[in-house]
Amino acid sequence: MILRFIFIVVIFYLFYRIAKGLLKVSSRKKPEVPYSVNGGVIQGGNLVQDPYCKIYIPEKDAYRGTMNGETFYFCSKTCLKKYESLQKKES
Repeated sequence: MILRFIFIVVIFYLFYRIAKGLLKVSSRKKPEVPYSVNGGVIQGGNLVQDPYCKIYIPEKDAYRGTMNGETFYFCSKTCLKKYESLQKKES
């Protein structure tokens, strides 16, 4: 008799855990991403590569620098200045 009661309690507990897990999965929100990737083009513009640190950034957020008539895009003013000084040393 007591074994039957324990068995029933365990079964109810398992059903409770399964139901709780299913509800938790369905209520999870996707994390907000500032830009959604769509085949290399993101919402907000194209990605451009910083020639100094080699990371990709949205074109609309990039710092622009023009050298020898060519436009370059940078993630920060620091990278822009470092790249300019590197180009001056190479010239």
